[in-house]
Amino acid sequence: MQLVPQDTGQAADTVVVLSRGRNIEGDRYNTAISMFNSGRVRQLFVTGRHQSIQVFAKLEQQDLPTQALSGTACARTTKSEAYSAAGILGPQGINQIILITDPPHMLRSWLTFKSLGFSVIPHIEPLPDAVGQSQRSFLAVREYLGLLSYAALGRFNPRSPNTLLQPTRDITTPYPSEQCLITVDRIQQWASQTKRQQAEG
Repeated sequence: MQLVPQDTGQAADTVVVLSRGRNIEGDRYNTAISMFNSGRVRQLFVTGRHQSIQVFAKLEQQDLPTQALSGTACARTTKSEAYSAAGILGPQGINQIILITDPPHMLRSWLTFKSLGFSVIPHIEPLPDAVGQSQRSFLAVREYLGLLSYAALGRFNPRSPNTLLQPTRDITTPYPSEQCLITVDRIQQWASQTKRQQAEG
């Protein structure tokens, strides 16, 4: 973690919140909403379908504009999170982001997003106190292996400065915006489907 710069509180275009399992996600979504509510960012970008629905509900509860929310449904790995974000946010001219994830995950995430041309402000969200030492050790070991794998595959190598504005085919082909992009309209559609299924079942 000493390699990751500290969050000094500067403003950015968007806060990007990376997904984790519910037991280790901590308070990252409330942190992101607080950044948006304070004016530090103009948009929220969430990786994961369930997570985007969760943030949408929180924005509604606080009477905050839900149209500022978007995300990607193609979030299975750190690579897919970063590449999906690049394919969606880059063509919008979004370069400077605040990246939220937990301590074990931050270094690999920060390096991956930076390699695609994002100017990244890392914001580390602590793991919940309920996460035991054995699980913390497992997460750390997995991240060490992930770092070695990504480095060997060249995923930390800087891309062309134009990568964000004109995403390359290896970014756009596996993660097409029409399938990956989560919008407020899609979230409302999913919520309606869920309510209908619950009423029928």
